[in-house]
Amino acid sequence: MHRELHRTKIPCPVCQKKFSSKYCLRVHMRIHTRERPYHCSICEKTFTQTSGSLSAHVHIHTGERRYKCHICGKTSIQHLARHMRMHRGEKNYLCTECGKAFLSSGELKLHMRYHTGERPYKCKHCGKGFVAKCLLTVHMRRHTGESPYKCLVYENILILSIGQCG
Repeated sequence: MHRELHRTKIPCPVCQKKFSSKYCLRVHMRIHTRERPYHCSICEKTFTQTSGSLSAHVHIHTGERRYKCHICGKTSIQHLARHMRMHRGEKNYLCTECGKAFLSSGELKLHMRYHTGERPYKCKHCGKGFVAKCLLTVHMRRHTGESPYKCLVYENILILSIGQCG
């Protein structure tokens, strides 16, 4: 009887995602209602949960590194779970278009923009669109003349792209 309770999944009335308990569903519903009842006492940023989100956020202010990878020693407050999946080779997020696998739902979402053509980050100089903000930042260097790469032979010569001096 008790085991049956754990097998029963409760669907979200908004998105139909299923949960193992009413509590998990209640926490999930905050996504839809935009309820963020927990506040950081330092910067007033708000969160849906105290455990995980708020707890990890507070450590950003204190600089405390509670989480450490036992394999490589890297410390990360926000991304230890994702980091450990990388070590285990787990890529649980599959693209339905091409079958490519990703470590996180965020990476998959970004990848899907290549299939859909969505380019939410636009260059204000030339109008070119990009799937990620970091790609726009790199692109903007073309307009400003800034280059992240220096020629290893001649310090004052910028490299336009990796492997090219000129």
